[in-house]
Amino acid sequence: MVWGKLGSITLATNTTNGITITPSSPSKLNQYMIHSMVDANQKPPTLKLSGTSTSVAYRKSDNGAADPTPSTGEPDVRLGDGTSDMQGFSVGYVCNIDGQEKLGIHHYVNAVTTNSGTAPARSERVFKDSTTAQFTSLRFRMHTGASNVVAGSNFTVLGSDADLYVVQDGAVFYEKDTNKEYILNNGVWSEL
Repeated sequence: MVWGKLGSITLATNTTNGITITPSSPSKLNQYMIHSMVDANQKPPTLKLSGTSTSVAYRKSDNGAADPTPSTGEPDVRLGDGTSDMQGFSVGYVCNIDGQEKLGIHHYVNAVTTNSGTAPARSERVFKDSTTAQFTSLRFRMHTGASNVVAGSNFTVLGSDADLYVVQDGAVFYEKDTNKEYILNNGVWSEL
């Protein structure tokens, strides 16, 4: 599977609005990466898919602890816990098939403190969004609207659909089965 970049934004200034990426067309499989820079007394980051209201349910495990009662009826997925998270890094995956509920897996690690004497904290999430229409954007922000996403934070979204790629004229394709080569010229493949 090949991933193509659907969008990537690094903040130049602090914002309470978070970061939204709206690809030109929805992708069935999405991967996202978040490097969250936070200031004091921050809530953990959240992820919101467009078109959702209070339809998200998720399970979690923090630092390997037992799974507490699942959260249901949420507007977005809380990607970590705590109120004093330092900078963190997240990687997640979301399936976005039209007509199907959206399923996601998320991994988050944060520094907790800035010295090497304290181990980082980690969180794992699995989530489901009961909305069946394809989402067209993803938004990363802090859990409370008044909390800043700090300058230097990055949100990157990748997609896996093959139509994300354009093959340019002059490209050469070698077919191993027939031992033939083809060149693309004005959108037409011709044998060499």
